[in-house]
Amino acid sequence: MKSLLFHVFIFLLVFCSGMLFVCCCLPAMNSASSGRKALPLPEKKQGGKSYPLPPAVPETVRKLPPLALPGGIRAERCPEKSWEFSGEINSNMVSARGRLEASFCNQGWHTGKKISLDESLSPREILTFTKNKYELILMLWRISGNVTGFAYRRELQDKPIEKVIQ
Repeated sequence: MKSLLFHVFIFLLVFCSGMLFVCCCLPAMNSASSGRKALPLPEKKQGGKSYPLPPAVPETVRKLPPLALPGGIRAERCPEKSWEFSGEINSNMVSARGRLEASFCNQGWHTGKKISLDESLSPREILTFTKNKYELILMLWRISGNVTGFAYRRELQDKPIEKVIQ
């Protein structure tokens, strides 16, 4: 009986210390920023068409931690007065959109609008998501056949979402 209680005590001691490590130490290690330079975004004017740059990201939003992205995808912080984070995905545009959209929805974001900017040679899309008082804007663009660029930003919603009654 004493040996059984001893083994149960050792098991609980190891289990609790492991859970303490996972809950307290790992989030602090993952939230450390890498300090690398941000990837270049498409320029304001390409192919004779101009796309407006987004307004500056408010400081309250810029302090939010980065969103969790699917495996194999990394995002880097963008400079001030630009998008929050940008990166590249080694997949085509449809697959990249699906992976990011599923990841954001699993984190509690609700899908909103989808805007296709240019569907010919260099397709671009803007997707919106909402969660609590924030709005997430995701821009995707085709870099090459199997590489897709993305950038996202979060901002506070200034006005409540209105529903149209017909």
